[in-house]
Amino acid sequence: FPIAKIYHMSSTSPEVLTVLHNLSLSRFVAKPTHLAATSYVYAMKNGINIVNGNRVSLHEIEMGLKEAWNDRHLDDWATESTTPGIIVEELVEAESRAFGAPDELKCQTFWGTLFFCEWTFVQNMTSGTTGSARFEDANQQGDRAQAAMGHKACGIPNFASRGYIFRDGSCMDCTEALPLTAQVWRQLVQTVEKIAKGTDHIRIDLFVAGGNILVNEANISFLKISKFPAELIEEMRRRWLEGYHFWHPK
Repeated sequence: FPIAKIYHMSSTSPEVLTVLHNLSLSRFVAKPTHLAATSYVYAMKNGINIVNGNRVSLHEIEMGLKEAWNDRHLDDWATESTTPGIIVEELVEAESRAFGAPDELKCQTFWGTLFFCEWTFVQNMTSGTTGSARFEDANQQGDRAQAAMGHKACGIPNFASRGYIFRDGSCMDCTEALPLTAQVWRQLVQTVEKIAKGTDHIRIDLFVAGGNILVNEANISFLKISKFPAELIEEMRRRWLEGYHFWHPK
């Protein structure tokens, strides 16, 4: 699968200071592999973390990843069970904005078939107080998600949605055309469905970069406080349940 170039990975230690010094790069991403909601993510461009606009030193990055090592998101089975880890990889930059996070396609699949991709990007990060409060609200509405150290330390992302693109390439609420050719879109569908094969539901996230796609991560749940249109949520529910009726009628 097409992914960002990996410089360093570890599931045994969060120490990255020597690694970062030896890389001598002004553009890179250092982040935990076991957390969610952009906690302790350092997307660095010339000393600035483009996720939140703060200037961060290499020492501060290592200290943040050490804090992340001991953090755990009470959200779903995957984030609660995954072994702590860190990764340092190439920075995927935004194409349509001078600064900030790149466009991302969060692709919802059911029974190995793509339903739609939400076209989005991280507009900014909330305060730690607001981030914690949102997860507390989600918990009160019936989600398992609870505020973690990362939410209090980093806040959570405010996503800007640019529309919903369906498997056939049609788009709902898009104000402009997706910067991917028809051929690349077909490649995206094939890639997402190959990753999703054998699952009942999984979300595959991809970066849009230079007219191509890079696989970023996978997610197995979404919160009840998500801002999907009600008709999309209902159709997601229907596809998930009908798959169980078809594949597991007993």
